[in-house]
Amino acid sequence: MKLDELLDKPTEFKILQNEPHAYYASFNVAGREIQFFASNEGAEDDVDEGEWDISFGELQMKKRQMRMPGQSAEYQDLNYGKTGSGGELEVFSTLKAILVKFIKERDPEVITFSADKNDGNRAKLYARMFKKNLPPGWELQSEPGADHEPVYFMMVKESLSEALDKPLPYKVTNKSKTTFQATFIVGKRKILFEADQISVALDAWVVSFYELGNASTSISKKTGSGNEFEVFATIKKIIEDFIEEFNPRELRIDSFKGEANRGKLYSRMLKKNLPIGWNIEKDDSHPSYELFILKKD
Repeated sequence: MKLDELLDKPTEFKILQNEPHAYYASFNVAGREIQFFASNEGAEDDVDEGEWDISFGELQMKKRQMRMPGQSAEYQDLNYGKTGSGGELEVFSTLKAILVKFIKERDPEVITFSADKNDGNRAKLYARMFKKNLPPGWELQSEPGADHEPVYFMMVKESLSEALDKPLPYKVTNKSKTTFQATFIVGKRKILFEADQISVALDAWVVSFYELGNASTSISKKTGSGNEFEVFATIKKIIEDFIEEFNPRELRIDSFKGEANRGKLYSRMLKKNLPIGWNIEKDDSHPSYELFILKKD
């Protein structure tokens, strides 16, 4: 029997939670309970209807290190990213079926997930299977983390490439030799883009963008919820126009670590949409944010 045929034989699964910002399913393989969870609710209840993060794993019984009066010696815990040994084709076949059902019902724009690269070959196996069995109209991107970090994956609708070529109109509100500001409207939100020169010798600029009235600092990069692809398409256009007019040699863009999914999304979009003749470096040494440094070759 061919592998493709095996992956079209999912076991029975149950949808246990189907709410606006959470989708939860469960199934059993060889006596093991596997759970699938999808959420688009991030830090500080920050929600984007199009961005979802998924996780899955085996529900296991674990022994308590310390017991309070009345507590049992064991408790149930989901071992994320690990689905036990054996029956992996059946597990993946069912995860594939759940994912197809989830996409059909929720129509997401982006789906992110991670895999432990230190867990033998399972991360590579899942990466290959996801890539080979993507729903029509989707593409898979990946980004390996540092030695101690997992591999991050992002499934993106191919139509997003077209969406990123449709920026909204923007207005330049402040411009000098060392400062550039522009604003644009997304729905009922007003987004501010700022670029400030921080080194004349290096011709380096720090770039920030956030929703006016919804950000206490530029580092947070909060742009509200919804229409994030329109936001990024317009930011992309502003950066291109800024580079053409000011001809900087370095741009520094930070992303608040508290917004895990959005940081990953912006990271991948920055890398995929670099201006011609530029490269990107990442500085992850800061506790609250990661810094992306764009440099002209």
